[in-house]
Amino acid sequence: MNQTSITEPIKYLGETLGFWIQTGALVISAIAAVAIIWANYRSECRRHTIEVGKELIRDREIAEMRKIIVALHDKEQHNFARYLDNRESPEYQAIMKTLNNYEFLAIGIRTGAFDEKILKEMYYSILIRDWDALNPFVNELRNQVKVSTIFQEFEWLGKRWKKKALAKNS
Repeated sequence: MNQTSITEPIKYLGETLGFWIQTGALVISAIAAVAIIWANYRSECRRHTIEVGKELIRDREIAEMRKIIVALHDKEQHNFARYLDNRESPEYQAIMKTLNNYEFLAIGIRTGAFDEKILKEMYYSILIRDWDALNPFVNELRNQVKVSTIFQEFEWLGKRWKKKALAKNS
């Protein structure tokens, strides 16, 4: 009897140990790559959100419109719908510019282009105050033009933030 010593490779589920080590390393590498891509995406999203927020603060036209909106709030006018009657008035123009800016931010948040947490920290109080005053304006505008989707993203954001208030810092 001729006995030769042939070592049988260790197998698991029909494959060699080397195959499973190689497969495991590949899977771990793929998971790490996805995690890095996701982290870079979130970081870029945050950076972009901060840049947009800074640009909105620096924009002179927006600053002038904000002054008008703040003056309306200071006059304790809680319903801006009355400004729909004169579309040439500075108040109407300021309201529309403000609504368009909020719509832009809301779309960015809803699509994931902007970081909601950062924008909520920056704009929560003013957005909620403006939404309360602008909501009747938006509803009346929708009735007048017979389009129910006008400023729907801003409405979504206003209701969302009112429902889940900004957390108080300790």
